[in-house]
Amino acid sequence: MKDVLKLIKKSIEVVFVIILILTCMVLTVIPASAKSISYDQLHHSCTVFHNNYTAQEGIPTITTSSYIVRRNVTVPSGNMYLGVASSTAATEGTQSLIQANRTAGNLFRDELATALRAEGRTVNTEVYKWTPFGKRYMDLDVWHNGVNLGGIETKVGGSRYLPLQRLKDAWLDANGYPVQLVRKPANW
Repeated sequence: MKDVLKLIKKSIEVVFVIILILTCMVLTVIPASAKSISYDQLHHSCTVFHNNYTAQEGIPTITTSSYIVRRNVTVPSGNMYLGVASSTAATEGTQSLIQANRTAGNLFRDELATALRAEGRTVNTEVYKWTPFGKRYMDLDVWHNGVNLGGIETKVGGSRYLPLQRLKDAWLDANGYPVQLVRKPANW
């Protein structure tokens, strides 16, 4: 009987993993326009940090800069964002481009963490989270009044939100730890 229960449990885990992988593949393949929602929907569902908009209960309005929070939606303007580093950096070598993008991403992460702390939130950076798909380091882990609000993955410009990251984040979200993607366009 124990063997049967173990087999059933393992089968359920495998099915869950397959569903998550397929979901990530679909999110990667579907054109962005197919997932777009209107600006009003964005405002009402509170997924944009932009001057006077608040992302969700407990996460503050950020008035110092404009940020876009992306949760499988596109920006209403339909802008295509340019990469962080210039194309000349790419000719200097891949390592230069990677380092430039990493530096820009870390600066944005720290800028957002500072803004959240100024609003009274407790923010930890580079927080380890276990997933069955491997380690996941959240850029920001946000707390308010002793309650964990979840994680924030920060991206700058055209930095990719990789399928493996999406898979891990979907698993964390399904297990009670919401993850939001906050993207700062390179031209802002």
